[in-house]
Parts: sequence; C-alpha cells; structure tokens
Amino acid sequence: CGNEGTTGTHFYIDKHKPEIQLGNVNTINNRDVTVPVTLTDNMRGGKYTIHVVRTNEGGSVVENRDIRKNVTWGREVLSGVTFDAQGDYTVTVSAEDKAGNKAVTRTVKFRIDKTAPVISISGMSDRQTTAVNATISIDEAFSFAYENNNLAADAFNVTITRKTDGTAASNIATLGTSSFSGSNPHTATYNFTEDGEYTITAKPDQDLQG
Repeated sequence: CGNEGTTGTHFYIDKHKPEIQLGNVNTINNRDVTVPVTLTDNMRGGKYTIHVVRTNEGGSVVENRDIRKNVTWGREVLSGVTFDAQGDYTVTVSAEDKAGNKAVTRTVKFRIDKTAPVISISGMSDRQTTAVNATISIDEAFSFAYENNNLAADAFNVTITRKTDGTAASNIATLGTSSFSGSNPHTATYNFTEDGEYTITAKPDQDLQG
C-alpha cells in the first residue's frame, strides 16, 4: 500500500539527587527566626516538604505538621521560612525530583524564647538587727541549657555593694553564673554579717532578657 508509519519516544535518564542547603541560624533566639532554604537539581521539576516540630516550655509537643508539602520547584529555589512562636524547634526539609531521586534530608534545631526572666531577691527586711542570708532567684520560661549550649560565665551578673557612715559604697561581692544553682529557678545566696547599708543589683545577660 505504500503506507509508512513513524514512531518515536522521548525520555530522560536522571540519576542526580536534588540537594538541600539550610542557612545558618542561631541556636538560641529572643526574636523571630528565618531559616534560609536552598534547593537545587540538574533538571526542572520536583517537590519538597518542610516539616516542623515545636515543643513548649514544659517539653510538650504543640506543633507537628508539614508547613510546605509537595511544592513544585525548578532547578533552583531560594526560600526563607520564618517562625515567630515561642518554643524549641526541629525543622526538617526533604526533596524528591521527578525521577524519584531523593535528596539527603536536612534538619536544623533552634529555640525562640521571647519571655524575659523574672528576678527576685528575698530573705531580708529593710532594717536588720542580725546577720541575714539573701536569696537571689532568676526564673526563666525555658531551661537555660539547650542543645549543648550552657550559660556563659557572665550570663548572670549580681553585684553587692556596702556603704557605712562616712564612706562611699564599695563592691564587696560579684556573683556569676557558677554561683547559681543549675535547676530552674536558678538561685544563689549571700550571707550578710557586717553593719552597713547594702545594695544588691541583679541583671541577666542581654541574651536572656527576651
């Protein structure tokens, strides 16, 4: 009949896994946190998922969900994901291209703590006739230790001055982090035995003030 047929096909071979990069974020923060996310692949088309788990001050899970799921992207996508709620975060990013190649999953952990610590001083009255122990207490919403980040030596700074008749106030003691208990609320005590007018000033490091 002289009829001729033509057939053909078109296909790709893709053995290349997508790549995920997460930008640096501070481990402990007192403000909103933006996590930079970069995804790259050798071909267009793919999907990625950003999953977040957040725990509150008591360690209970209050959020466990995909915030972006199966979002199509091209050869490269730059995205910043911002978190504003207080808590301890675990953010996991996964990606898969059209050929089914899966990227190495990336995870970042960080804390957002916007609650200022509560400082109290107790154990003495305005006028004492005997020696007295003063207790300085610093109470934070979260435990101070997080992801192997412990308090710096100067995170707590308590100064005690003494003034007597005819003399100017002078510093008699400085209490740093090591003077406080490890559990929350963190407490330290100081014993006052000498006559004089005393002033106790307690101030946490700026990073702890929420």
